[in-house]
Amino acid sequence: MKLIQLDLTLFDEKAISWKFNFREFGVDKDLQNSDSIALLKRQDIDFSKNKQARICSFHFAKLFVASELSMALTWLNQNPTLVFDMKQIMRIHRVNGGHDRVAEFECRVMSLSS
Repeated sequence: MKLIQLDLTLFDEKAISWKFNFREFGVDKDLQNSDSIALLKRQDIDFSKNKQARICSFHFAKLFVASELSMALTWLNQNPTLVFDMKQIMRIHRVNGGHDRVAEFECRVMSLSS
């Protein structure tokens, strides 16, 4: 499977987000989920433009690893349906204290990421 897009958000007092679109995926030839492709198209991903003007994933990975930024990050995974693993997020950020505190934390994180 080929990477189409990578979103990175770095958290401190301000959340900073980047969205990287990669050029290797071919909507006409690569294995894909039609629902996911339709979602990406609704989000204005232009696959033909990606092929011509976007980032080479190999070079991106090489530069990202060389920067050592990847070593200093806590990675959170998000699936395409936008369901977060709240138990994992709570453990990483040491959030506890009942449902109200967890809900407050989740609202703060979600508002920063949108």
